[in-house]
Amino acid sequence: DKAMEEPVKPQSVDDFRNSLEKGGNQNIQGKIPSFNTLNAALKSITTIETVKGFKIDLSGQVSDKFQLGGNWQYSTAESGFTLNTAILTNAASQDSNFIAATYHDNGKLESRGMALLSDSLSASVELMFQGPDTRRAYYAMEVSKRFAHSTASVKFGTGQYSFTYMQALTNNIFGGFECSYMPTMGDYFWSYGIKYGGEKHTLSFLYTPLNSIEPVSLGYTFSPDKRVTLATEFRGSLSKGMTDTIVGWRMQFMQGILVSNISRSLKLTTSLTHFIDNIVGFSIHGKVDFAKKKDCANFGFSLSFGASLQLPNFYLFPQSSL
Repeated sequence: DKAMEEPVKPQSVDDFRNSLEKGGNQNIQGKIPSFNTLNAALKSITTIETVKGFKIDLSGQVSDKFQLGGNWQYSTAESGFTLNTAILTNAASQDSNFIAATYHDNGKLESRGMALLSDSLSASVELMFQGPDTRRAYYAMEVSKRFAHSTASVKFGTGQYSFTYMQALTNNIFGGFECSYMPTMGDYFWSYGIKYGGEKHTLSFLYTPLNSIEPVSLGYTFSPDKRVTLATEFRGSLSKGMTDTIVGWRMQFMQGILVSNISRSLKLTTSLTHFIDNIVGFSIHGKVDFAKKKDCANFGFSLSFGASLQLPNFYLFPQSSL
């Protein structure tokens, strides 16, 4: 009984290294986030993707290794359709060789793929064509290596070369950096990030100078329950004096999800999704800017059929829409 009453001590760096030597490497490797997705869970609440107008999404598994999907969106401002396809060697695992492509009716084409060269070595490639003019094409290739308690990757592409390193400092703290060289500017840019991920609390900091709009992001999430997550984020550019603070929450029900946030600049965004047998989903989106006097509100609806395309989480282009 006395042992049960003793508080659980936080894991020290020495204890963490000892656990690695005893064979805990595989669990740590699976937990180390990539630099580009360091605060992805936070962004899913503080940055909500909304639909203006009406959108229909169709997707499904043609076979165990082939997935096909597409969507059509209509609004008074912009309308169009998108086609998606993917081939995976193991659809049930995030560690899978795959190739995927997305085509937009405006001529934009995106494609990405990943090959597992070994248990700890992988190669990725991503292509983006803005239109029929191939001179506006972008590409990026990356080779990643997983070590006992760290990951490293080398990336090169159109106008950028970078090296990324992520380190597990303890069982719950991860930190790293990315050094990018821009030949057109003849200069180096250093990005830094760190994340603490506990059972209920998560704290992250990200500094990316190449992101001119939001180079700084400081976020915190709290999950008092498995179905409820609260989040707040301070982001923006300190040098330009353009900053904002967002408070948001996500609530998961038996057959639905509610995500909402409000910013210091008085922008309220909400998305409510209802699922039927995990196959049909109906969503209502709303965005209101209380600082505007005209055209301050936008609303939309979306209807989805089938399971969405399930692909490993990696993005070589920060603004990729795949």
